[in-house]
Amino acid sequence: MPSFPADAPPSQASTSDCPGAPICSIERFHKDAEAGLSLRHLAERHGVSQRTVRAALTAVMPPARERPSRYRKAPVIASIRHIVIPMISRNVSAKDIWKTLMDDHGISISFSTLNAYVRNQRTSYRAPTPPAC
Repeated sequence: MPSFPADAPPSQASTSDCPGAPICSIERFHKDAEAGLSLRHLAERHGVSQRTVRAALTAVMPPARERPSRYRKAPVIASIRHIVIPMISRNVSAKDIWKTLMDDHGISISFSTLNAYVRNQRTSYRAPTPPAC
């Protein structure tokens, strides 16, 4: 990695072998800080805030990127499958299954979710119909 003199202009100081990589940025911050540059000069040279420079100099490793949580709760249908499948096999309508779940079992599930599940289960249970000739 190139080493820049303390009085190098910012345009030269911001170029490196791996631009934008956090570890390279931290290494550059450390090299320039060891050369005696102040936080303000480091921030100006690298085009970042003083807070970023301070965080990079005190961090052992770059902070992990916070990614949005992709955690999804288990669908309600998974917990009531043992109730629904026998009703589907008896050809109970989706609306009647929904009413039974709400009234008799106290389970809250949207009708559209249940209807989609029933529709998928019924199409997978049925044998394909022969084409009409």
